[in-house]
Amino acid sequence: MKWTKVRAYDANSFIIERSTNGVNFKEIGSIAVSSNSRLTASQYFFFDINAATGKSYYRLRIIKANGGIFYSNVEMEIKLGKVAVSVMPNPVTSSFTIRFQTAPVTSYGVSLVGADGKIILHYTYAAGPGDAKTIERPSSVATGVYYLLVVNQQTNEKDIIKLFFN
Repeated sequence: MKWTKVRAYDANSFIIERSTNGVNFKEIGSIAVSSNSRLTASQYFFFDINAATGKSYYRLRIIKANGGIFYSNVEMEIKLGKVAVSVMPNPVTSSFTIRFQTAPVTSYGVSLVGADGKIILHYTYAAGPGDAKTIERPSSVATGVYYLLVVNQQTNEKDIIKLFFN
């Protein structure tokens, strides 16, 4: 799930909610707002590592600075399956390599996401079986836990890999 916080929200935090029927929602995570600047927009990302295959419905419960609550529109996602990739080394020191295993030749979106849900980097690659892409560690990445999201841009199949940076 990806969204941009626009100035009008004046939000303090986002509560991510999921439903299997589009009616009854349960909280599955939260993200604190990184900046409440009225001059800029911020991009956020949350991925549901426990989503079942099939349809899931999501919405944001937005907690405003004044204590008010606002709900986003409901979005539906269909989880089709996983992209077959591996990442080495893990833990990461200076760079890591993504190896596409049984994936068809197509375009893949690759995002490195912080534990706070912020996208640190995003690349788009054309790759096929056996292809490998090496990504240098961004200078802004401190020691800690991060997530690598790989999305087949044709089928929307995804894989999420937890990365440890030393």
